[in-house]
Order: sequence, then C-alpha cells, then structure tokens
Amino acid sequence: MSNPKKNPILSPSTGCPAGYGFIPEDERPEPDATQEGVNVLADAGGISYGEYLQLDKILSAQEPQSRVHGQEVHDEHLFIVTHQAYELWFKQVIFEIDSIRECFLDDSGVDEARMLEVIKRLQRVVMIIKLIG
Repeated sequence: MSNPKKNPILSPSTGCPAGYGFIPEDERPEPDATQEGVNVLADAGGISYGEYLQLDKILSAQEPQSRVHGQEVHDEHLFIVTHQAYELWFKQVIFEIDSIRECFLDDSGVDEARMLEVIKRLQRVVMIIKLIG
C-alpha cells in the first residue's frame, strides 16, 4: 500500500537542500540508506554540523522585501544571498587584519617568531580579495 506523501522536489523550497531544520517532520522523505553515516560530534553527545554552523539562522536570514510587500521579485533572493556572502568574506578579512594588528601592538615589541603567521594571514586576506574581486 503506497503512502501518499508530498513530493519534496515539487514542493516549494524551504531552505537548505539538505533540510537542516526547515522541512517539517511529516513532510521529510524517507532516509536514503546509501547516505547513512556517522556524525561523530552528534553521536558523542556533541552538536551536529547544522547546529555548529547555526544553519537555521543563516538559512532563514533571507527576507526579500518584495515578498514582504506582496509583489515578490525572483532575483531579489539571489541579490540578498550574494551580498550576505560578501559581508561574511569582509568579516573574515577584518578578523584576519585585526589579528595581524594585534601582533604589532604587543608592548614588548614585534615577535619575529610570529611573522610566518602574519604572512599566512596576509596571504589569506589577499586570497579572499581575489576571490570576491
């Protein structure tokens, strides 16, 4: 006897394709046995990948204003996701530069042993700028 379930492919998207916290329990497809694995963090009493990355917050942070006002513009979602990604990269650049700055603000002077770390962080900043450029 077949179980009448909604086809998740034909249903409107509710966030991450992996379904982290967005697909209601009664609408989730049957688990695919070929995709079973071990989540060591969750299985050891820790947190899952989705919880660690706070995917529920990230994936629910796109609220097209055109939808709010009743006339959704399809491309607005892409605009929001793209610019949010840029903002996260900018946040990482600031994080790296702040850590480099701390190396030079030490009252005891510049620790030459940390220069390799400074160079690696500067290279990371350059890589990010090239990526988003």
